Amino acid sequence: MKLAKKDIKIAKYIFLSNIADGELDEAKISSWIKKIKNLSPRKSIGLLKSLLAFVSSFYRQKTIFTQSSKVIDEKSLIKIREIFEKRESKSLEIEFRENPSLVGGLKVKLGDNVWDYSINQTLSAFKEIARG
Repeated sequence: MKLAKKDIKIAKYIFLSNIADGELDEAKISSWIKKIKNLSPRKSIGLLKSLLAFVSSFYRQKTIFTQSSKVIDEKSLIKIREIFEKRESKSLEIEFRENPSLVGGLKVKLGDNVWDYSINQTLSAFKEIARG
């Protein structure tokens, strides 16, 4: 289902009006969601999907998603977070997931950017170089 421009515009207004000092007021957003849910399903679905897209994007920009083939200790995760906070000049959250499909190394995602320091990526790069 393609989202209507009107729904996107309204959702953007709701979203932006609930951000203060770079933080999202979750209580106000929840209040808006309850109000929107009281509308007819035909009117509310597009608006809720649009609002969800804005909120999801907001949190993706504030969370470092980290993956490794083995569990990373808390001290190392804090160091990774500090490096990215300095790079981005903002406070960030960090989320870790163990990913056994990574042969080794680390994969980090922040927003739309991905840094892949895994052995899989290194091997793929060598394959490309070898192919010419």
